Amino acid sequence: MRKQEFYGIAAFLAVTGLFRSSQNSVGTTAPLLAHSVLHLSNGSIGLAVTLSGLSGTIMAMSNGYLSKWRDTLPIVALVTTFLSIALVIAGPVPLFFLGYVTAGISNGIMFPSLASIGSDLDGISPARGIAAYTFALSASLAIGPLYEMLVLKLTSNKLTAAMIAFLPLVVIGIFIAVKSRGSRRSAYHVSPIHSNERSAKAFELLKHPTLRLAIYSQLLYEFPFVTSMAFGAVIAHVIYHFSAGLSQLAFSFFFTASLCSRGFILLRPHRTNHHPLLITSAILSTGGILTLAIGGNPVFLLGSFVLLGIPHGVTYPLSLDLTRQAVSSADLVRANSLVSGFTNASAVIAPILLGIIADHLGLRAMILAALVPTAIFAIPLLTRSYKGRASQIG
Repeated sequence: MRKQEFYGIAAFLAVTGLFRSSQNSVGTTAPLLAHSVLHLSNGSIGLAVTLSGLSGTIMAMSNGYLSKWRDTLPIVALVTTFLSIALVIAGPVPLFFLGYVTAGISNGIMFPSLASIGSDLDGISPARGIAAYTFALSASLAIGPLYEMLVLKLTSNKLTAAMIAFLPLVVIGIFIAVKSRGSRRSAYHVSPIHSNERSAKAFELLKHPTLRLAIYSQLLYEFPFVTSMAFGAVIAHVIYHFSAGLSQLAFSFFFTASLCSRGFILLRPHRTNHHPLLITSAILSTGGILTLAIGGNPVFLLGSFVLLGIPHGVTYPLSLDLTRQAVSSADLVRANSLVSGFTNASAVIAPILLGIIADHLGLRAMILAALVPTAIFAIPLLTRSYKGRASQIG
């Protein structure tokens, strides 16, 4: 590996980590801020996350139009992340909701872009590039809550201070992204696609069973993920009586488990059998949700977050690799946008639905409700036809 290739990969992973750890503070800490400081209901918190998912879906589906500015998109996403944190902590409820919308825009821009860049890095194979990208995501998510827990301890559990502490990290990410812009393969720059052509292409891509399997793999875990991320801090505080700082410790358990599972995939990117791992993810998701719902002491909370963290680490890199295998390099950006779009679309439905269930039936009923879509999207993995196709591509 040449020195320039090494620096390019390092810059990409640094931008990935700084973005994800900072952006995650909106996803995990802002709901507790809304509950404890703004006194919003669970339904209102769910609505905020739904608005974030809606704006993210629109941006993800539009990502294919933005190929001309591919190297600039990470910078735009980081600037938008900075703005989203600033809006969420500003105080008034309307700005809180606007901050969530802005966070969704950042997600919709960044994740398809990083996924496509990760599969097209100089010096490493596409499979290992995807694995390294997802490993960096989990590493930043494992470290971020510990950093936030330290800030909370030093500031006597001031939630706004914990989120402000991530703003310098976003600035560093912007600096690295600006410096490394233009260092990627020229082949990565593709021409923008006209609307009619893109619609036809998207429809054709969705006919591919491997791409559909990639989408099912993502949707399989979406409701458990929303439950643990959007409402995890509230669950930890209300059911398990955790402080804000200890809630971040639970998230660190979650993302450390995710990090370990992604480390396994990083070490064996070309020998990973997709189908058994996805089935295992469905089983662990079910076990984690049940443990979280019935538990009554901190051991259950931490144990459930570990169980839920493992499929979080598995499903995303496998879904990206299935997407890469399903399409040609010319269609990869569009395919990644489709997968992100479907994932974000489910994120539009899940938060507000779960929030309404929590307001009317309680948090434990809301947790159990996450099992229904998990079972639905696990069905294709269990059928003989998908099993045969998965074994061929695994």
